[in-house]
Amino acid sequence: MAIPPQSSITLSEALVKLHDDSNTDVIALQEVDVQQERSGHGNQVAEIAELMGAKHWAFAPSMYGTPGEKWHGVKDAMVFDQDSTLP
Repeated sequence: MAIPPQSSITLSEALVKLHDDSNTDVIALQEVDVQQERSGHGNQVAEIAELMGAKHWAFAPSMYGTPGEKWHGVKDAMVFDQDSTLP
C-alpha cells in the first residue's frame, strides 16, 4: 500500500524514512489496534515498530473494543510492550 495512495512509496518505506529522518526518541501513534477483530487480531504497534527498526515500544489503549459495538474501559493488564505475551 502506498501512502498517500497515489505515491510511489510503500508504507514500510515511509516508516523507515520517518524513523531515519526524524532524529527523535519518541514517536506517538493514534488509532492503532492490538488484538482487535477489525484489524485481524494483530498487534499494529509491534508491526510498525518492527518496520521502523524501533528497539522499544509500548501500547497503552484509551479504550478496548469497537465504538458502537462492544467495548470497555482499559485495565492495567491491557498495557503491552515488546516483552509482553499477548493474551
